[in-house]
Amino acid sequence: MFALSWLLSPALPAHPQAPSQPLLSATLGLHRLESRPLGRPNGNNLLSATFLPGTHLAVVSAGEGIASVWDLDTAKEVHRYTGPGYIFETVVPTADGRSVLTAGFKSNVHLWEIASGRDLRSLPVSDAPRLTATLAPNGTQAAVSYNGSIHLWTFATGSIQRSLPISASASRMAFTDGGRSLVWVQDDARVCRWNLQAQSAAICSGLKMNDIVTFVAATRDGRRLLIGGRTTLILWDVANGSALHTWSTHNSAIGSIALSPAGDLALWCGPGSIVHLWNLTTGQELGHLKGPGDDTVTVNISDDGSLALLGGDDGTLRLWALR
Repeated sequence: MFALSWLLSPALPAHPQAPSQPLLSATLGLHRLESRPLGRPNGNNLLSATFLPGTHLAVVSAGEGIASVWDLDTAKEVHRYTGPGYIFETVVPTADGRSVLTAGFKSNVHLWEIASGRDLRSLPVSDAPRLTATLAPNGTQAAVSYNGSIHLWTFATGSIQRSLPISASASRMAFTDGGRSLVWVQDDARVCRWNLQAQSAAICSGLKMNDIVTFVAATRDGRRLLIGGRTTLILWDVANGSALHTWSTHNSAIGSIALSPAGDLALWCGPGSIVHLWNLTTGQELGHLKGPGDDTVTVNISDDGSLALLGGDDGTLRLWALR
């Protein structure tokens, strides 16, 4: 276990305790800080595991070119799709949970239907190792970052509407202001915001961290970002362009992070596959547990903030009831 400090709130205890009376999950009947194994979806090379909003399903990708759709209540695989387009780390579900936007390693960006695996839209991208994408709130377009630029891809026409050169690769993007702006974090430790309604360049703010930006998670509305370096976490307010809070892991390496859609809970994984749950309102750790495998490579929080999906380097999934 690694200790974390709430740097802007020194009055909080250094090692807060989990609540003594756990709450029950109405969905699965699990107690707080309990988890149960789901299975081993696609071998050992697990890349991503993401909840589908409004459903009891999750979509999982592995490096073998296999994507699975899992029923979280029964721990059963209900769909399996294969091919190079199903190798992805970036996955953004639509609001109804019926489709997902995915971007993988040097492969196309796809908007595909969960039930059938059918490709609804596809954007050809060649030789782009730092490929990432996100959906606009209205579902009519996507922002795609590759080869030194961010592109606005419109589904109706299938073409790039606008492009903006950037000075460093984008780690994660999110639409904010109801889709009127786009925000992202660059590898040069800057957070940038682009007003899509104005023909202007992006406005960028520097991060005060002596670290390399490795992980970024966003709230549903894009107003807050959780930014992780090797040993630093920052909660960023997009509107003000400033850090709300900063944590140090005291030289313990961060392996993966997740932010709840409402922005009140955070997950991150440290050494030994220990996954920590943190209340961002109080700065207190609510609890921690051993994640799957020797390293928990992907963590994700459900749309209502009640469950966490944990994927390990051994290819297994675990479900954790948070509320």
